[in-house]
Amino acid sequence: MRFTDWAKSLDGIEAKKTVDLPKASLYISFNYTCTLERVYGIDENRIVYIHGKALRGDELIYGHGKNQFVLERDVMQRYGLYRSDDFLKAGTYGNSEYELTFHLSYWQKYIQLANYYDVLLPSVKNANMVYVYGLSFSEVDFPYIQWITEKNQNLKWIVSWHLENDKKCISETLRKLGAAYELFYM
Repeated sequence: MRFTDWAKSLDGIEAKKTVDLPKASLYISFNYTCTLERVYGIDENRIVYIHGKALRGDELIYGHGKNQFVLERDVMQRYGLYRSDDFLKAGTYGNSEYELTFHLSYWQKYIQLANYYDVLLPSVKNANMVYVYGLSFSEVDFPYIQWITEKNQNLKWIVSWHLENDKKCISETLRKLGAAYELFYM
Protein backbone atom coordinates (compact mmCIF):
# COMPACT_ATOMS: atom_id res chain seq x y z
CA MET A 1 0.00 0.00 0.00
CA ARG A 2 2.78 2.45 0.84
CA PHE A 3 4.48 1.69 -2.46
CA THR A 4 1.24 2.45 -4.33
CA ASP A 5 0.77 5.70 -2.39
CA TRP A 6 4.32 6.69 -3.24
CA ALA A 7 3.81 5.85 -6.94
CA LYS A 8 0.59 7.89 -6.98
CA SER A 9 2.42 10.86 -5.49
CA LEU A 10 4.77 10.88 -8.48
CA ASP A 11 1.90 11.83 -10.81
CA GLY A 12 1.72 15.18 -9.03
CA ILE A 13 5.29 16.04 -9.94
CA GLU A 14 5.51 18.42 -12.87
CA ALA A 15 7.10 16.86 -15.92
CA LYS A 16 8.17 18.59 -19.10
CA LYS A 17 7.76 17.36 -22.63
CA THR A 18 11.24 16.50 -23.93
CA VAL A 19 10.47 14.80 -27.27
CA ASP A 20 7.65 14.69 -29.80
CA LEU A 21 5.84 11.36 -29.68
CA PRO A 22 3.48 10.14 -32.41
CA LYS A 23 -0.02 9.64 -31.06
CA ALA A 24 -0.73 6.59 -33.28
CA SER A 25 2.09 4.41 -31.88
CA LEU A 26 1.76 1.71 -29.23
CA TYR A 27 3.66 2.51 -26.04
CA ILE A 28 5.02 0.15 -23.43
CA SER A 29 5.47 2.04 -20.19
CA PHE A 30 7.64 0.67 -17.41
CA ASN A 31 6.49 3.58 -15.29
CA TYR A 32 3.49 3.76 -12.95
CA THR A 33 2.51 7.31 -13.84
CA CYS A 34 0.25 9.01 -16.38
CA THR A 35 3.08 11.03 -17.93
CA LEU A 36 2.48 9.73 -21.45
CA GLU A 37 -1.16 10.74 -21.17
CA ARG A 38 -0.79 13.95 -19.18
CA VAL A 39 2.34 15.47 -20.75
CA TYR A 40 2.41 13.91 -24.23
CA GLY A 41 -1.32 13.55 -24.92
CA ILE A 42 -1.13 9.83 -25.69
CA ASP A 43 -4.46 8.02 -25.42
CA GLU A 44 -4.51 5.52 -22.54
CA ASN A 45 -5.69 2.81 -24.95
CA ARG A 46 -2.36 3.10 -26.80
CA ILE A 47 -0.30 2.50 -23.64
CA VAL A 48 0.54 -0.85 -22.07
CA TYR A 49 1.43 -0.16 -18.43
CA ILE A 50 3.53 -3.26 -18.06
CA HIS A 51 3.95 -2.81 -14.28
CA GLY A 52 0.55 -1.29 -13.67
CA LYS A 53 -0.75 2.25 -13.44
CA ALA A 54 -0.99 3.74 -9.94
CA LEU A 55 -3.84 6.22 -10.48
CA ARG A 56 -5.96 3.58 -12.20
CA GLY A 57 -5.79 1.48 -9.05
CA ASP A 58 -3.86 -1.39 -10.64
CA GLU A 59 -1.99 -3.82 -8.47
CA LEU A 60 1.53 -2.54 -9.05
CA ILE A 61 4.35 -4.94 -9.79
CA TYR A 62 7.41 -3.85 -7.89
CA GLY A 63 9.75 -6.75 -7.66
CA HIS A 64 11.58 -9.29 -9.74
CA GLY A 65 14.80 -11.14 -9.27
CA LYS A 66 15.14 -9.61 -5.81
CA ASN A 67 12.75 -9.79 -2.93
CA GLN A 68 11.42 -6.59 -1.38
CA PHE A 69 14.02 -6.69 1.41
CA VAL A 70 16.92 -6.90 -1.04
CA LEU A 71 15.41 -4.22 -3.28
CA GLU A 72 14.95 -1.88 -0.33
CA ARG A 73 18.47 -2.56 0.94
CA ASP A 74 20.01 -1.88 -2.48
CA VAL A 75 18.19 1.41 -2.89
CA MET A 76 18.98 2.45 0.67
CA GLN A 77 22.67 1.70 0.15
CA ARG A 78 22.76 3.68 -3.09
CA TYR A 79 21.26 6.76 -1.45
CA GLY A 80 22.75 6.38 2.00
CA LEU A 81 19.34 5.94 3.61
CA TYR A 82 19.21 4.07 6.88
CA ARG A 83 15.54 3.97 7.79
CA SER A 84 13.13 1.90 5.71
CA ASP A 85 10.51 4.65 6.20
CA ASP A 86 12.64 6.84 3.92
CA PHE A 87 12.45 4.28 1.14
CA LEU A 88 8.98 5.22 -0.02
CA LYS A 89 8.94 8.97 0.57
CA ALA A 90 8.04 11.01 -2.51
CA GLY A 91 11.11 12.79 -3.79
CA THR A 92 13.56 10.23 -2.35
CA TYR A 93 14.80 9.64 -5.88
CA GLY A 94 14.55 13.22 -7.07
CA ASN A 95 11.85 14.39 -9.44
CA SER A 96 12.95 12.41 -12.46
CA GLU A 97 10.77 9.68 -13.88
CA TYR A 98 13.95 8.28 -15.43
CA GLU A 99 15.25 7.77 -11.89
CA LEU A 100 12.07 5.95 -10.93
CA THR A 101 12.44 3.63 -13.91
CA PHE A 102 16.14 3.08 -13.31
CA HIS A 103 16.17 2.59 -9.56
CA LEU A 104 13.10 0.40 -9.26
CA SER A 105 13.76 -1.82 -12.23
CA TYR A 106 13.63 -5.26 -10.60
CA TRP A 107 10.42 -6.50 -12.18
CA GLN A 108 8.50 -9.58 -13.11
CA LYS A 109 8.96 -9.74 -16.85
CA TYR A 110 7.48 -12.63 -18.67
CA ILE A 111 4.28 -12.48 -16.64
CA GLN A 112 3.56 -8.97 -17.88
CA LEU A 113 4.39 -9.91 -21.45
CA ALA A 114 2.01 -12.86 -21.22
CA ASN A 115 -0.72 -10.61 -19.82
CA TYR A 116 -0.41 -8.25 -22.79
CA TYR A 117 0.51 -10.83 -25.43
CA ASP A 118 -2.57 -10.23 -27.61
CA VAL A 119 -1.95 -6.47 -27.65
CA LEU A 120 1.82 -6.54 -28.03
CA LEU A 121 2.39 -9.35 -30.51
CA PRO A 122 0.57 -7.83 -33.52
CA SER A 123 2.23 -4.46 -32.92
CA VAL A 124 5.68 -5.96 -32.56
CA LYS A 125 5.29 -8.20 -35.62
CA ASN A 126 4.07 -5.31 -37.81
CA ALA A 127 6.54 -2.68 -36.62
CA ASN A 128 9.72 -1.72 -38.42
CA MET A 129 11.19 0.49 -35.67
CA VAL A 130 11.27 0.55 -31.88
CA TYR A 131 11.98 3.85 -30.16
CA VAL A 132 13.24 3.62 -26.59
CA TYR A 133 13.42 6.52 -24.14
CA GLY A 134 14.75 6.26 -20.59
CA LEU A 135 15.41 2.53 -20.36
CA SER A 136 18.86 1.57 -19.13
CA PHE A 137 18.94 -1.88 -20.80
CA SER A 138 20.15 -3.40 -17.57
CA GLU A 139 20.03 -7.13 -17.00
CA VAL A 140 16.52 -6.88 -15.58
CA ASP A 141 15.26 -5.37 -18.86
CA PHE A 142 16.79 -8.08 -21.05
CA PRO A 143 13.78 -10.45 -21.23
CA TYR A 144 11.54 -7.68 -22.61
CA ILE A 145 14.08 -6.71 -25.23
CA GLN A 146 14.80 -10.33 -26.10
CA TRP A 147 11.09 -11.13 -26.47
CA ILE A 148 10.58 -8.21 -28.85
CA THR A 149 13.62 -9.08 -30.98
CA GLU A 150 12.60 -12.73 -31.17
CA LYS A 151 9.12 -11.78 -32.40
CA ASN A 152 10.49 -9.46 -35.11
CA GLN A 153 14.14 -9.79 -36.08
CA ASN A 154 13.81 -7.05 -38.73
CA LEU A 155 13.20 -4.26 -36.23
CA LYS A 156 15.56 -1.34 -36.03
CA TRP A 157 16.02 0.02 -32.52
CA ILE A 158 16.42 3.76 -32.00
CA VAL A 159 17.52 4.14 -28.38
CA SER A 160 18.23 7.12 -26.17
CA TRP A 161 20.99 7.03 -23.63
CA HIS A 162 21.82 9.40 -20.83
CA LEU A 163 24.64 7.80 -18.88
CA GLU A 164 27.78 6.42 -20.53
CA ASN A 165 27.23 3.07 -18.79
CA ASP A 166 23.72 2.87 -20.27
CA LYS A 167 25.15 3.44 -23.74
CA LYS A 168 27.48 0.49 -23.22
CA CYS A 169 24.69 -1.78 -21.89
CA ILE A 170 22.40 -0.86 -24.78
CA SER A 171 25.05 -1.62 -27.38
CA GLU A 172 26.06 -4.90 -25.75
CA THR A 173 22.47 -6.07 -25.41
CA LEU A 174 21.42 -5.26 -28.97
CA ARG A 175 24.63 -6.70 -30.44
CA LYS A 176 24.09 -9.89 -28.43
CA LEU A 177 20.58 -10.16 -29.88
CA GLY A 178 21.76 -9.36 -33.42
CA ALA A 179 19.50 -6.30 -33.65
CA ALA A 180 20.11 -3.27 -35.84
CA TYR A 181 20.23 -0.08 -33.80
CA GLU A 182 21.11 3.59 -33.54
CA LEU A 183 21.86 5.42 -30.32
CA PHE A 184 21.24 9.07 -29.51
CA TYR A 185 22.07 11.12 -26.45
CA MET A 186 19.18 12.48 -24.46
